[in-house]
Amino acid sequence: MIIPILVACAVSAYSGGLVGGIPYDVVMMHGLLLYLQSVADLWPTPVLGLGCLIGLCLASLERFCIGRFFHLPRFERKHEEYHQILRMRKVTGNFSSKDHLTESVTYAMLFVVLSIAMIPLERQWKEGIWLGLLLEHAIGQQLRLVVQLPYRYLPEFLHAFHQNIEAYYWHHVLIDSHACCGFSSPFWDSCFGSNPFPQRFRWSTPLPFVDFFFIRYDWEPIREQLASFRVDPDAFKTRMLEKIDPAVDI
Repeated sequence: MIIPILVACAVSAYSGGLVGGIPYDVVMMHGLLLYLQSVADLWPTPVLGLGCLIGLCLASLERFCIGRFFHLPRFERKHEEYHQILRMRKVTGNFSSKDHLTESVTYAMLFVVLSIAMIPLERQWKEGIWLGLLLEHAIGQQLRLVVQLPYRYLPEFLHAFHQNIEAYYWHHVLIDSHACCGFSSPFWDSCFGSNPFPQRFRWSTPLPFVDFFFIRYDWEPIREQLASFRVDPDAFKTRMLEKIDPAVDI
């Protein structure tokens, strides 16, 4: 069932993202709703629930691994171009139709690979894991747009959570690209030594976004770096490239 859903999302992203301006996060949310309808006959079963928890943890690990992959020496300098786009997006609020389409196609390709990897699993396990993966991707994309765009906000009662996810996300893009690779959960960064915050020694879980309800992260350094970026975006990018490889002539 997941392949038809991916096709529907891709078509929706193409027609909506390029013509109607439908954001990628809306495409993902529709994909999740379609998937929930497709597995309605399995509710409720312990295996589906356990598979969903596994899928959520795998999704946060996937985010971390992708973040680390793009910061391998071979890709890191090129990936800094993407970081510059994110920084400009935060300042200008610009999110183009090309961005929507690119993200939709990228995640569709990733989901096809995951579909192949899960072929040997029984249906209940497979559908439960997919439910967790899609849930993280749908919610995660909403939250990424909240932290990336200056006009997106969470409700007031989630203000502390909002500041925590912003501080963690932008530490990677504005301060140290080798740190905070796993936006979904700081758990994996803590395990592999790329969580720079002292709070990592407190309480953490691989479940997506749970940490940000309980662990406070300092937003002030992010505010300072954003102010510096606004003054001279090109000079800021140069400084970030020098952090990656000071020996290279930029």
